[in-house]
Amino acid sequence: MKPFSETFIFSSRIVSNASGMQVSRNLFRWTKEIAYADYYERALINGVLSIQRGTDPGVMIYMLPQAPGRSKAISYHGWGTKYDSFWCCYGTGIESFSKLGDSIYFEEKGDTPALSIIQYIPSTFNWKTAGVTVTQQLEPLSSSDMNFRVSLSVSGKTNGQSATLNVRIPTWTSASGAKAILNDKDLGSVTPGIIV
Repeated sequence: MKPFSETFIFSSRIVSNASGMQVSRNLFRWTKEIAYADYYERALINGVLSIQRGTDPGVMIYMLPQAPGRSKAISYHGWGTKYDSFWCCYGTGIESFSKLGDSIYFEEKGDTPALSIIQYIPSTFNWKTAGVTVTQQLEPLSSSDMNFRVSLSVSGKTNGQSATLNVRIPTWTSASGAKAILNDKDLGSVTPGIIV
């Protein structure tokens, strides 16, 4: 069987992208396979953030052209308008922006509760089961420093129960591995495409 990323082709239609995100979210929840989290991330960045025209809030595109040299402006439908275009994908497109805060954290309850962080988005999560708050901060990329840095902080008083915090190391990280530091202790390189 082919890996998920090869069998689930990214579609350029907004509705298809939204459906793929829902499927990959549930498949990750059930299987914990990293390919589903990676797919969700690519669909969020490439299929949601790219559908709204940055200079014209509220203006969406119906289809994202994927052929070499193609432009959004000269695609099948091109950009819509604020008041005269309302394809079915407009509703899905607007709904898709609610995914910006979705599927960042996955909680597992049980004797030892676990929290998996699978998307790197600045956010705060009140993890009631463990009695702590988890905060993510990201340093913006710049052309002089191409390292992607994520800082996690955990605060609050635990309720005495042990808990596990899992972090996704995306497959797109450097082949030499990502570097992990915990409480100023270097944990060394970690392999891309795993959850630590």
